[in-house]
Amino acid sequence: MSKLHAPVLRARAGRGWASLVFFVAAAVNAEALERTDAAAHEAPLQFRITEGRVLNAFYQQGRVAAHLVLSAGTRPRVLVAFPAGNSGVGIWFENAPSPVRWTLGNINGVSRLDARGRLLHGIVVDASIDAPLVVREALLGSVRVLRDYQINGTYPPEVKSSTKVIGNTVEWARPRLDGAAGYVLSITVKNGEIRAGQGTPVTLSASRTGETLHLRITALTGETPLTPLGSNRLLNASAEDDPHSRQALSFLSYEEKFL
Repeated sequence: MSKLHAPVLRARAGRGWASLVFFVAAAVNAEALERTDAAAHEAPLQFRITEGRVLNAFYQQGRVAAHLVLSAGTRPRVLVAFPAGNSGVGIWFENAPSPVRWTLGNINGVSRLDARGRLLHGIVVDASIDAPLVVREALLGSVRVLRDYQINGTYPPEVKSSTKVIGNTVEWARPRLDGAAGYVLSITVKNGEIRAGQGTPVTLSASRTGETLHLRITALTGETPLTPLGSNRLLNASAEDDPHSRQALSFLSYEEKFL
């Protein structure tokens, strides 16, 4: 199993979301969709890997596969990468005056329709952070776009998404550039408020100063779901019993492609 450690180590790196390399794109056929729907009734594959101030959480069940990244410290951010379509969503916050810390709660898979009735798949995450947050930028699109923004601080203007605030929820959504079903990122403040005004940044804060900020984060993609292979189809009885390597291999392996 030692040869399987390379993708695991890449996933453990602080920029693990950006190092998932996708080789082959293919449409999901009817047989694969049937297997995917059947897998949706099985327990989800979930595991977490913390490396320094970066928490990586992986979720896979049925038509949903997502890699969540919560970055703490003085540069907080939230990223979700989807193997489907090599797509993702991300939000960067302004630098914090002192290091902040994330606490991750439950992750659940979700499917819902967009404004045009097209099906999107993704995750709903409960997370907390011990400081208010000021939004710097939110991006939705390919993992390459997110990676380039992380490295260079720039992105193509055509992928810019408008900010929509309703009550204690802020949302970014856009279709793909070709008009197909696209992406959604929303954050709901569960114990506070969202402040936003003309020309001012969006601020997320708890009701009382110094209180932990509790959030519900929803990340969705309209890209064609992939079909997980599952470890029972990848390994035989003589394979080494290494839980982390097995989990990583399962998350990285699909009928349409290997990541």
